[in-house]
Amino acid sequence: MMDAGTMGLQLGWPTLDAMTGGLGAGDLIGLAGRPAAGKTWFMLWMALHAWATQGKVPLFVSMEIKPLTIVQRLLAIHAKLPFKGIRDAALTTKQYRQMKHMLVESAESPVPFHVVDGNLTASVADLHALCRQLKPDFVVIDGAYLLTHPTERDRFRRVAENASLIKQHICDLAPTACSWQFARPAKSAAGNGKKPAQTGDEIGYTDAILQLSSLALGLMQPESAETIKQREVSILKGRNGETGSFTVNWNFDWTTDFSEVTERAEELEVE
Repeated sequence: MMDAGTMGLQLGWPTLDAMTGGLGAGDLIGLAGRPAAGKTWFMLWMALHAWATQGKVPLFVSMEIKPLTIVQRLLAIHAKLPFKGIRDAALTTKQYRQMKHMLVESAESPVPFHVVDGNLTASVADLHALCRQLKPDFVVIDGAYLLTHPTERDRFRRVAENASLIKQHICDLAPTACSWQFARPAKSAAGNGKKPAQTGDEIGYTDAILQLSSLALGLMQPESAETIKQREVSILKGRNGETGSFTVNWNFDWTTDFSEVTERAEELEVE
């Protein structure tokens, strides 16, 4: 009652934010997809929304992509500019001024946005120490399956152990989002030319990821003419058994936009 009118951490998609009522410490958010499905872009969208609209301090740890590319992508989303124009230094004069204005505005913000190379936080223990130092409001681990473990060498057991450690030690400090990969479909299943629909049970390496996640999302659509401008995000697991999906923009032409297409959002089904 004292916090009336406030919500927990929001991810920037109305369907999801209305379903969760906001996220808090202890929550683990999982985003799964095959390679090049757009996981990093969506993780950046979540972190930037928390920073720009809620004044939260994000800690974005990239295990796969170097910080320069991450910052270029962040700038493209925040300034609503085409990423290729920033990456290739091919912006128009107007776009360049828009980018420069956004950089100055961001530099003057009293709320920091931390981007960290995964080589500096190779294990959950390293990440925990960094969180204690920076005190973020939202932790994002892009490519969490690449985290190392001090004793476990088997890849499958290592991912399971790290998922448990993230839940125990990182989520207690701040809500945490991790990106994972779907396992490759079996050849026999793809032999008829049609890929079977993937579920949360097919997240790679371990079942612990789905079990530990408060919220699990999936990027399941293959590349096609229908996904050039829009993508469907599947809700694999909600706090109260919710399932469903919502559609987001997938726009890189004159802007970089992954906002929800609200008029096409599907109603959630409670099991």
